[in-house]
Amino acid sequence: MIALLFGLFASAMGLAWYNRLTVAYVVFGATLLVSVYWFKFHATSVLTIQL
Repeated sequence: MIALLFGLFASAMGLAWYNRLTVAYVVFGATLLVSVYWFKFHATSVLTIQL
C-alpha cells in the first residue's frame, strides 16, 4: 500500500512536470484521500500481536 501511495504521488508530480495540472490535481487529491483512509485504518485497528 505504501508503494501504491508513493507511485501515485510520483505520478502526480510527473503529470505536473508535463503541465497536465488538472489531472495532477485530481491524482494528488485522490492520493491524499487514500492516505488519510490508510492512516485512519491503522490508527483505529486493533493490534493482533500474539506473543
